[in-house]
Amino acid sequence: MNVLCKPAHVYLILSLILFIIMMSISFASSNIFLFIIKVGIWTLLLNWLCFAGYTGFAWLLVFFPIIIVSFFLAVVIIAIIKQNKNENENRQNNHIEK
Repeated sequence: MNVLCKPAHVYLILSLILFIIMMSISFASSNIFLFIIKVGIWTLLLNWLCFAGYTGFAWLLVFFPIIIVSFFLAVVIIAIIKQNKNENENRQNNHIEK
């Protein structure tokens, strides 16, 4: 019997993967307890939303952090590429002037 809806199940699996990664990099033991509490509460909230009929909203809450991080990562990568391009153009212009 599956007591967790799909969004809560996916969140729990992603959190388990993150937990394993954190343990492999010697995450502070005081933060482990808080992490487990947060994951438990968040999983229960997502499950409650699903059973209340808000499955779409629960999926949004699961993937929203991933979407936001991806967006900001893309913005940073674009900014770095533009900065490198400008620096290369400046070096070429300085080399031509000499």
